[in-house]
Amino acid sequence: MKAIVVRAFGGPEQLRLEEVPDPVPGPGEVLVRVHAVSVNTTLDVHLVAGASGMDPALPFTPGVDPSGVVEAVGEGVKGLKAGDRVAAITELATFGGYAELAVVRESRANVVPDGVDFPTATVVRRHFGMAHSMVAESGLRAGESVLVMGAAGALAVCIVQLAKEMGATVIAGAGSAGRVAAAVGMGADYGIDYRQGDLVEGVLAATDGRGVDVVFENVGDPVLWPKAIESMAVGGRLLTVGTHAGDGVLPVDVRRLYRNRLRIIGGLGAGSRGDTFIDEALRGAAEGRYRVLIDRIMPLSQAAEAFRLVSGNTVTGKVVLDPMAG
Repeated sequence: MKAIVVRAFGGPEQLRLEEVPDPVPGPGEVLVRVHAVSVNTTLDVHLVAGASGMDPALPFTPGVDPSGVVEAVGEGVKGLKAGDRVAAITELATFGGYAELAVVRESRANVVPDGVDFPTATVVRRHFGMAHSMVAESGLRAGESVLVMGAAGALAVCIVQLAKEMGATVIAGAGSAGRVAAAVGMGADYGIDYRQGDLVEGVLAATDGRGVDVVFENVGDPVLWPKAIESMAVGGRLLTVGTHAGDGVLPVDVRRLYRNRLRIIGGLGAGSRGDTFIDEALRGAAEGRYRVLIDRIMPLSQAAEAFRLVSGNTVTGKVVLDPMAG
């Protein structure tokens, strides 16, 4: 089979399409013919660069969220069979999704309903579980107000939809007029282009001067981070699981924290809870209740160019690779 192989950490030039042996599923595993796998900032671009903090042994094949058709099953697999359409998450120690064939655990593979295409299934499987976990961890209640930063990003788009479904008022913060429009198109009530206007002023205008009850902040921009905190109402909560725009070292005005009784919460703690939501999210996608934002679909042979697009922050939504194309 063909697969992307990384033999040294570095930039997109390290992504090499090679012919490698077909993998074989072990006990409790399934072999998937991959039709879609996404390009993630941390788990793909930063991983290949050696900057993710979870460097796998070289050589390796990246890719965490393949979807496709089951080709074969290993010993003990009872819930899946050859021909099933699935979306999965690979082992984070071995990855392997950037390939024509990938082995995944049965327990991390979800059946994809009819009517959901594989690129959509991949993005739903990758992001809706975490989004559900973050919304649950925040304690969000109907009638509260929410600020979603980087609101046209794949995870943020899921949060926008789930927060609206909870009955919240959603403010989308994004870095261009086009991205704001995309987030509003996904259901946000208000949009703020924080590269052109002041974030705090925009939030206060949308909340009658009160600020928001919850901030979902997965950007980590050193300029925008303190403004996101300043946008919070008394008793507000900020959830974070990402630092896509910086090195993760960010300023905090501790006085504002204790005076306004604010909480900053690391949202990864509830990640496993999100796995139980995936089947519901896939059903929601089939019913049209949940949508994803995909910028483009590219053949696996163009993985390096896909990395450059994601690294350059020039896309709106997800970039997906299709190993079956070209």
